[in-house]
Amino acid sequence: MSRNGLALRSLFRRHRRHQQQSRIICVTGMHSGGTSAVARVVNLLGVYLGPIEEVSAPAPGYNLRGLWEYLEMTRVSDGILRTLGGSWDVLPALERGWHRSSALEPQRERVAELVAATFAGEPVWGWKDPRSCLLLPFWEDVLGPVEVVAVVRNPNDVVASLGSRNGFDREHALALWERYAAGMLAALKTHRSTALVYEDLWDGPEAFASLAEFLGRTGAERTAEFAAAIAAWIDESMWHHRSGRDEKSAIAGLSTEQRDLYEALVSHAA
Repeated sequence: MSRNGLALRSLFRRHRRHQQQSRIICVTGMHSGGTSAVARVVNLLGVYLGPIEEVSAPAPGYNLRGLWEYLEMTRVSDGILRTLGGSWDVLPALERGWHRSSALEPQRERVAELVAATFAGEPVWGWKDPRSCLLLPFWEDVLGPVEVVAVVRNPNDVVASLGSRNGFDREHALALWERYAAGMLAALKTHRSTALVYEDLWDGPEAFASLAEFLGRTGAERTAEFAAAIAAWIDESMWHHRSGRDEKSAIAGLSTEQRDLYEALVSHAA
């Protein structure tokens, strides 16, 4: 480790003693699965996601309303995947203990720097990144305990969105969904967590009652302020590729294993 890296890790350890008294929230799910919509709601409920001018920036071409994603954290995830020989859409094999690899030391140093510079002193903070449902062991190894907010969307609509946005064929998009979904389910089973179904987000402020309770803001969904913010943020212009809200449309064309995976994810949002 470089001298600069040692200094950063020392600084980070001092801040981590404070972070142990903080809550760290990870918003995750599949790409094109509604994580941006939910991340903004998490922010409205008091979770600091990073500098507002950065996290709210639009993504030209596919999300003009903002990703609500701190791109410096996303770049760490991309660096991890690249170091392991893959990318977000060509996933590497994640061997046992991969997150402790010495090859990932630059990413550990970068996390220490980011947390010290951006999140120190925040009582509740977090980040949104679909990649994190696969890479959570790395983040937790560096940060300590992390809580999970997951978003589950009709896989056939995810496939359609990835086909439109990225040109992926159904086989590739569905295989990606399966890897991310398996990671999401593992995170939900092993962490303090909550899950939301994407298709329910348009049911008004009450759709976020369980999320508000999870974040320690029980009843926030009933306030006029929150209702106005949700009305301004969640509207049907965001909802593309909608084959239906029922289970039949969600599991059409899936394998038995994929159906079971989707149903298990939805059960965590019940």
